[in-house]
Amino acid sequence: MKTFLKIVSYIKPYWVSALLNIIFNILSAFFALFSFMMVIPFLHILFNKQEKVTELLPFSLKTDILQHNFNYYLSHIIENQTAGKALLVVSIFVVIMALFKTGFAFLANYSVASARTGVVRDIRKRVYDKILNLPMSYFSDSRKGDVMSRVGMDVNEIETSVMSSLEMAFRDPITIIIFLISMFILSYQMTLFAIVLLPVSGYIIGRIGKNLRKQSLRTQQQLGILMSVLEETLSGIRVIKAFNAEKKVSHVFEKSNNTYTRIVKKVQRRRFLASPMSEFLGTVVLMILMYIGGKFVLNNTSELTSEKFIAYLVIFSQIITPAKAFSTGYYNIQKGMAAYDRIENILKEEITIKDNPSPVRINKFETAIEYRNVYFTYDTEMVLKDINLNI
Repeated sequence: MKTFLKIVSYIKPYWVSALLNIIFNILSAFFALFSFMMVIPFLHILFNKQEKVTELLPFSLKTDILQHNFNYYLSHIIENQTAGKALLVVSIFVVIMALFKTGFAFLANYSVASARTGVVRDIRKRVYDKILNLPMSYFSDSRKGDVMSRVGMDVNEIETSVMSSLEMAFRDPITIIIFLISMFILSYQMTLFAIVLLPVSGYIIGRIGKNLRKQSLRTQQQLGILMSVLEETLSGIRVIKAFNAEKKVSHVFEKSNNTYTRIVKKVQRRRFLASPMSEFLGTVVLMILMYIGGKFVLNNTSELTSEKFIAYLVIFSQIITPAKAFSTGYYNIQKGMAAYDRIENILKEEITIKDNPSPVRINKFETAIEYRNVYFTYDTEMVLKDINLNI
């Protein structure tokens, strides 16, 4: 969680884009809810159960007043024209609601695009600047191919895994909360069952993805080794050809490539499990709610009518999609955080050679450059000892 919050902290400069994304997602979720709620009047008209309303109430945003006034207009159309005309009006109203819903969904994704690409750019720039300031000893101990893999592949992994899930992180919780509130209004008893069942399915998905981050870290590390072998091959291609060592280096590359492929296969299989598992668990929860709600309607043990029950199931079915995307996004974020862990290893690397905060400025060369008693070691091996030089 700490790693994810570190990545999210890069969004601060783009808070306006993030705020617009949240606002547009809320509006999109509300219009989606209104379009699904139209199932109730549609079924009322279809089964000739439409309540006849003869009085129009003053306009208000309260749900019961809006529903009352909508029923008034439907009653007026049915009385003066036909029920078919009323069905057409409801259908057109649903299309208009869908237009607003998809339009605001587009604006939400449009606004978050600058934050998504900007964060990745900032991370890449920060890593590059840190590499420029690291001492030469770091590059002696590290493979250049691995460093290139972290700046290139790992940063791209953050973009494709974590940042692509930002839309999900902003959108889906809002959708789920708004739809749950409407489900509470329709039937608090069934919604209490749903609230108990959904975390259970979420726990199962979380257990399956527990080791994904560790596996993903191994994938990125092995990719760094693979890139290092390639970089060393390209750098030493003349030596390889001079000693006819093509088969030897080919064997080294093949061994590293096979290891990388084996780890990637494990990670991808675990990721592919997220979508069908969440869909199956969502279907199980839906069937349990259908059974419980069906008994409520048949036994008349709650205020839930058959029309409201169908509307309830339609709304709940729409929660399954964001919940499914949420679980898939959880797997992607785990993979992206593993990539950020490798990037953070560079960012946390200590800079052992630091410039003097107040250096003496030398504007001209007058006499000589002199080294007195200079020593230098690689780790514990002495290379230069007591060197004195006058230039």
